[in-house]
Amino acid sequence: MQVYANLPLPLAAALDLEPGEKVTWKVLDRTHLLLLRLPERKKLKGEAVPRLQARKKARRAQEHKA
Repeated sequence: MQVYANLPLPLAAALDLEPGEKVTWKVLDRTHLLLLRLPERKKLKGEAVPRLQARKKARRAQEHKA
């Protein structure tokens, strides 16, 4: 689930948050909320394919060559 939250500008500036930056919240207990900055994910080149599907595709390609 994705939720958007507005932070007061002085708080965002103190945390060095950028507009649109992705963070996650952890509830430690009823009085403590932990804000975690997520590492920036690099986009992968190509298409992600499950291993089993990739093996089947490679096997079919070899069969068509033979």
